[in-house]
Amino acid sequence: METEVKGQVTNGPTDKTAKVVKLVLMAKDAIKAGQDAIRKNIVSLDMAVHANAVQCLLHAEKHRDTSLFTRLLNDVLDDKTGYNRRGLIRWMHAFSPMELNGKKITLTGLDAAGNKRPFLIDKANATPFYLSLDLNQQAVKPVFQDTLLSKWDTMVREFETAWANTKQEGPKLVAIDPKKPFYNGIHSAQILNFIDKGKAMRQSISDDATREVWLNNQNLKKAEALVASETKAA
Repeated sequence: METEVKGQVTNGPTDKTAKVVKLVLMAKDAIKAGQDAIRKNIVSLDMAVHANAVQCLLHAEKHRDTSLFTRLLNDVLDDKTGYNRRGLIRWMHAFSPMELNGKKITLTGLDAAGNKRPFLIDKANATPFYLSLDLNQQAVKPVFQDTLLSKWDTMVREFETAWANTKQEGPKLVAIDPKKPFYNGIHSAQILNFIDKGKAMRQSISDDATREVWLNNQNLKKAEALVASETKAA
């Protein structure tokens, strides 16, 4: 038995007793009306999530308990919902010391200067997470020497691997083994010269432990913040 259902989206019968749904094209105005209803529902949902998230911040600040925000992210708005979890997480980071580690939320979040982030409840309440906002200030981090040099080392290895699989055939560079990467460019001599000089300069740069020191200080501050929060909760 077939049943015509206008405006209903279906992936087909889910069991043997379900009716087969015959899709019928709706009028343009009806489709637009459905879109308007979707938009209205999304806005209402965003507002409800924001209001609940603010309450979760208030609860965490007073009781040093992050379980409600953890439940909101992991149980209510899990990955399967397709909801804007990333925006909500950035908002949580911007206005509280809460830090998401895996599926666990701790009160150990630090700002760019390495200081514990405070709860900013009033600002959080006045700043809906779903609006287009710059909530990335907490993500500012220094760039370290070894990070830059590791990218250089990777580039050199990739080039040398490709060059080792490259041969000249007339005016063209072609692969020795067509199944592997090869270099293809008209300035190969200049590139080779650049790589050789760069490798020589690379060897002259001394090691720098700044990144390790910075990471150790960050981890120490997070540990101190965690101890302080657990002590206060007790």
